[in-house]
Amino acid sequence: MSSSWDIWLLRPGAASPRTVLIQTPFNEDQPMFSPDGRALAYVSDDTGQRRVYVRAWPDTGQRVCVSPEGGTEPVWARNGGELFYRHGRRYFSVPMAAGRQINPGHPVLLFEGDFVVPAPIPGAPSYAATADGQRFILVERAGDTPRPVRLNVILDWHLELERRIGQVSSR
Repeated sequence: MSSSWDIWLLRPGAASPRTVLIQTPFNEDQPMFSPDGRALAYVSDDTGQRRVYVRAWPDTGQRVCVSPEGGTEPVWARNGGELFYRHGRRYFSVPMAAGRQINPGHPVLLFEGDFVVPAPIPGAPSYAATADGQRFILVERAGDTPRPVRLNVILDWHLELERRIGQVSSR
């Protein structure tokens, strides 16, 4: 029996471009491959509560829960040594040991706050971590404003600022 949400692997151009990775009677979503491609983090509600799991890739049958109290939105640190996730308004880090076996440490609370999170439809996480995992970018609601419809991220904004400052000072 197929659930509302399963995890599929897409290989554009392959003879069989779609392959089911995880299909159970429960909902699985938010898949994220580790940076080295040797592990897959995802969310499942098979216990009645949404939790983050990690399994080796290619699948060895081993599956480990890394968010025993619940969690969503898994994000790997760029070096693969940590997995971040959100549980309500709390954000956690789980150390991940390298190797063929999935061997997570214990979750550590990093911070908490009332940040804007997406609708409860599976998809991209509502936050991002810097390459070193020491800083995070999140959207904070300003007062009683409604949920933002769009977020614009401007890269190299300092170059435009320098250009405008140069124009003002040359007058």
